[in-house]
Order: sequence, then C-alpha cells, then structure tokens
Amino acid sequence: MSHDEIVDLDKTYLLVNSFVIIAVDCFILISGYYGIKPSLNGLLRLYLICVFYNLCSYCITPIVYTGDNVYSLHGCFMPFSHSNGLWFIPTYSYLFILSPLLNRYWENISSKGAYTSIFIMGILIFYFGYFWNAHISPTGYDLMNFIFLYFWGRCLRLYHESRFKKQWPLVLGYLVFTMLTWGISLYQETSLAMAFPLSAFKYNSPLVIGSAICFFLIFRNFTISNSRINWLASSSLAIYLITECHNNSNLYIKLSNYVFNHYDSTATVILLYVALALLLALICILIDKLRIILFTPFEVRIIRIGEMFFEKIKNKIK
Repeated sequence: MSHDEIVDLDKTYLLVNSFVIIAVDCFILISGYYGIKPSLNGLLRLYLICVFYNLCSYCITPIVYTGDNVYSLHGCFMPFSHSNGLWFIPTYSYLFILSPLLNRYWENISSKGAYTSIFIMGILIFYFGYFWNAHISPTGYDLMNFIFLYFWGRCLRLYHESRFKKQWPLVLGYLVFTMLTWGISLYQETSLAMAFPLSAFKYNSPLVIGSAICFFLIFRNFTISNSRINWLASSSLAIYLITECHNNSNLYIKLSNYVFNHYDSTATVILLYVALALLLALICILIDKLRIILFTPFEVRIIRIGEMFFEKIKNKIK
C-alpha cells in the first residue's frame, strides 16, 4: 500500500471515529433522560453478566499463562472494582449506585438551580478537565463526566421536552460538531500538533458532547418496534465485554493488521474492516444468546438468593 493510500485510510478512520465517538456519551444521556431506576435485581444481573464474560475471557486468553493470573482470577469476580481492561463497567456502576441521590437532587431543584449546576460542572469538566487535564476529569472516562452527562439528560427531559421539534438544526449541529472533531483529529495527526494539549476524541470534549446531545435529540422521539433489531441490540453489552475484557481487542487489532499488510487497495481494506467488525459482532451476539439459554435459570436463582439475603439484612436493621 502506497504512502498516499495509507494517509487516505488514516483520514477515513478518523472521519468514521468522529461520527461514532459519541456512543458512550449518548448512552449516559439516555440514562439521564429516562432516569436510572436502581434495583438490586438490576445490579446483580449486571454483576453476573460481567463475571461470566470475565471468566470466559480469563480461560481463553494468554493471561492464564502469566504470573499475574491469580490476581486476574480474583478480579474476575469483582468487575465493579477490578476492571480487567473494562473502564466503562466500574464507572457506570458508580453512577448506578449514586443514581438515587442524583434523582432525588433533580426532584427538588428549580430550573434555575438545574442550569446553575450544569454551568458549574461545565467549568470543571471543560476548563479544568478537558483543556488542562486536571485529575477531576482529564479524558471523560470517569464518574465526573458521567454525572455531568446524566445531568444534561435530566435537564433535557424536565425543561426541554417540548422543544427541538425541528430536526434540521439538530442534524446541522451534529454534522458541524462532527466535522470540527474530525478537523482537530487531522491536525493532531501532524508532527506540528504533537504538543497540542487537546484531544479530539476525549469523551469530555465540548464538541463530542455537543455532537452527542444533537444526535440524541434527533432520535429522541423514534420508537424502534422491530423485534429483530431489539433482539440484536439486547446483546450490545456482550459485544463490549467480549471484545474488551482482558484486552481481547488485541485479537481484532492483529486481524486488522493482517488485512492492512496483505491488501493494497484502500477500498478493499475498508470493506474487509467493516466485514470483520460485523462478523465479530455477530459471533458475540450468538455467544450471548447461548449464554442466556444455558445460564438464565442459574442467574435467576442467584438473584433470588441475593434478594433474600439483603431482605434479611434490611429486616435486622429495622
């Protein structure tokens, strides 16, 4: 592959990433918009799913042959505190645990107080976090940014439910924010930009968050009633857990590098990348459906035991 083709492929990757980098931010916005309804049942179900895929990954990856395998095995049973490469799971579990307090806060706040809260958090997230890489939120892969996005979702639901009826300003906003993100990423690719303090694809980037809000509002009123789509979407968490747990993404990277090194056409490489991603997603979905069939009875029993245990604790406290 020639140098120009490699450059074109890099630009294509950055463009695609500029459009899809909003996925996590959109998920937290949705959580805030509809409100997390925390329950012991939900927390236990999330825990069991994470443990299942942690153990599966532990058994089939080279990590079992390293001296660190004891720690990794013990970490498989503590997905909310030992991420094993899954930063999202612990961070979302923190938000889940805090959600009763966050929901109560929004039940008793005025519109002025809501906007003031978002403004203050915006200063922390954007100025101290994004622009100056402060510990409070250097990249957006953290609880502080999740709370900020959760607040945005709550605000949109409570004070902007009847607004944004026209779609074209939202579509325009999404495209503008996305193109600006792409422009920054292209600038950072140059040697001149190596010292540039900002990152185009941080989750706390004002452009990424703005793009996520526009995208969410575009599809806010859409109702997907297709059973096949919902059947596939219900296993989206499994795709993330399988591909990222114990850095399993290295396998996909190796396959991608093989494609890159053995094909000369940029179009062919892009098509094979897409086909590889779709194939991997399909395999993960089928694995998850098999898990549901085989292990749901076991999960239901564990959840019942957990509920009985916590019910006894509550009764003793009373």
